[in-house]
Amino acid sequence: MLCSSPYANPAKHTSVVARARVRNTPWQAACNAARVCLLAFASLLFTHAAIAQTDIDATNPTAQQASPGNNGIAPHYSAVGSGRLRFFGLHVYDAQLWAAPGVAVTTDNYASTALALTLTYARTLYGKAIAERSLKEMQGVATVSDTQAQQWLATMLRLFPDVNEDDQLTGVYTPTQGAAFWLNGRLLGQVPDPAFARAFFGIWLDARSSEPALRAQLLTRQ
Repeated sequence: MLCSSPYANPAKHTSVVARARVRNTPWQAACNAARVCLLAFASLLFTHAAIAQTDIDATNPTAQQASPGNNGIAPHYSAVGSGRLRFFGLHVYDAQLWAAPGVAVTTDNYASTALALTLTYARTLYGKAIAERSLKEMQGVATVSDTQAQQWLATMLRLFPDVNEDDQLTGVYTPTQGAAFWLNGRLLGQVPDPAFARAFFGIWLDARSSEPALRAQLLTRQ
């Protein structure tokens, strides 16, 4: 008798196939699960590598801009004093004050003295955090109206970018005119507001500064 199945008894054949399927199901499930896990792991590694590369490129200053230039500091300026800011022991930045040779910068005359201040950052900080903290410090050394506070914060949010380790942010102060800000040799912008400029540089130089030890170091000509 001709038959398409090698089994003479179809019922028996069905039973055998069913048993074979039952025996193979756990193994096949395990294999499929293993394949899924391997694919997911490979996908995760690829995604992580892509994100890591993006982060490196985004935070590497040399990938975005030229090497630091003169930061707008007048060629005839010389270093006055320098100091380091720490916050709960963490190194935040190093500060360097610049002014014309022979000029003694004090808490009494800084507002009428042309000068520049460079901050060399030791860690990554968000521009938003820099702007907000700066406003708080400015309010501690000057009388700032609500309107001024809003305008000044908006100005700093626009000007100050995120900074990374070794970035240099320089402020150049011109009495009765305002201030200009530079990052690694690139001009960020100018603020033609004398009141803003006085309060901003007062963060470090005013008698009411929240960091008197750093102020003393900056005002001591080396």
